[in-house]
Amino acid sequence: MENEEKREESASQGGGSGKIIGIIAVVIVLALAGFAYESQAKQKTETAIAPQKKVTSQPTNTAMAKPMFKNGTYSAEGDYTTHVGQKHIKVTITLNNDIITDADVKDEADDRMSVHFQDSFISGYKPLVVGKDISKVHLGKVALSSLTPNGFNSALQTIENESKS
Repeated sequence: MENEEKREESASQGGGSGKIIGIIAVVIVLALAGFAYESQAKQKTETAIAPQKKVTSQPTNTAMAKPMFKNGTYSAEGDYTTHVGQKHIKVTITLNNDIITDADVKDEADDRMSVHFQDSFISGYKPLVVGKDISKVHLGKVALSSLTPNGFNSALQTIENESKS
């Protein structure tokens, strides 16, 4: 009889922790189901197709938009500041109908670290510039260089001002 009481007591103790684990499992499953439902509902909302408007075209007499900038090749020096002082780069841009068709940057650094960062910038800026509308180009960090783009943007602003139609 004593053995039966011990078995019942140990069974009831184990059953309590089993119930807690079961409850935790149910709560986790419900939370995951709610998360999945909310994600699916959000995705459906984002991908809903708006009704299409009927578009009609009518002939007009207006000519194509006139370029904002004169075609040609322009050069300017761009300045920027580092912890060791003022630095410069020379930027040359060729424009055709507001599109940059060619770009060249010359390193004008006077210390080893600035030469390193300007060379890093020079190795990676062209794909971000060539083929782009000049008025939409504004560079942030390029390759390892975070300050040289400031000099490029400065020179580009000067070129925009010089080449306005």
